[in-house]
Amino acid sequence: MLREQGAHMGQSPRPLANQQLQLQLLQERPQQHPQQQQQQQQLEQLEHDLSAARQRVSQLEEEVSGAHHRASQLEQELSGAHHTASLVEQQASEAQHRSAQLEQELSSAHHRASQLEEAVEAAQARVAHLEQQ
Repeated sequence: MLREQGAHMGQSPRPLANQQLQLQLLQERPQQHPQQQQQQQQLEQLEHDLSAARQRVSQLEEEVSGAHHRASQLEQELSGAHHTASLVEQQASEAQHRSAQLEQELSSAHHRASQLEEAVEAAQARVAHLEQQ
């Protein structure tokens, strides 16, 4: 029958069979097409979401790297601050020691001044005694 139809239309039977097969596929396609289209859209959305997620991961990795760099800077600053604090504590200790030394020297000077005042008073008393003789 296909040959007869093809022969009447001036076509060979094979192209007619191909046309009928394509027509059959087109008729079946609308039944599958919405589901395939939905799956294709879901796949495209998933690919888009995956791409966005990869970009976000890359951005977060850069932020983490920056945070690590900043933390390293802060650790260096903290180390410098500890070193400075240690130097200041050492200088304060030395200043306290020097202050104690100066207080001791001042006390000794007061004691010596007191002794000298007593010596001066004794000398003045002798001078006065000698002047009376």
